[in-house]
Amino acid sequence: MKHVLISILSLSIFSPAWGGKIAIKNPGFEASGTTPLGWSMVQHAGEPAYETAIDDKIFKEGKYSFSMKRKKKQIFGLLRQIVELPKGRNEGKKLHFSAMLRTEKVGKAGWGLVVNFLAVPDGRILSQARSKPLRGDTGWTRVEIVEPIPKGAGRLSIGVMLLDEGKGWVDDVKLEVR
Repeated sequence: MKHVLISILSLSIFSPAWGGKIAIKNPGFEASGTTPLGWSMVQHAGEPAYETAIDDKIFKEGKYSFSMKRKKKQIFGLLRQIVELPKGRNEGKKLHFSAMLRTEKVGKAGWGLVVNFLAVPDGRILSQARSKPLRGDTGWTRVEIVEPIPKGAGRLSIGVMLLDEGKGWVDDVKLEVR
């Protein structure tokens, strides 16, 4: 009985449903061809307006980063990934989503992180959070969103969004529930 109780306690302490890192695909953009494995590119509408690349010259960690440059006027360009939240007790927990970002000649609307909390099973957006955008020319900066997880959220759409002219880089993406 003592061993069963210890096993139950250790499962509850170390279970991802109680918090911890959430696995995301290709957080450093190391497993990539012309587009980063595990990620998808979306823009508001119309003809392609963004030039995207796996960059082997400007990176923060590993050997690569991902870059996005606006070539035509467009409302937004978004690199995103859909991620499952740990099942179980996420109420009262906060999502910590961060990445290293860098900018070159980015306009005032900026380059930043975005997370959509999605309902299960229908996938509707329950809420959205955005980081403070980076503008102009910046070096590598750790940008973070810390947001309470809404009731009913089972998935996330995490990403980085360019809302203006210029070029942005992203590397070393991290996701955690605490």
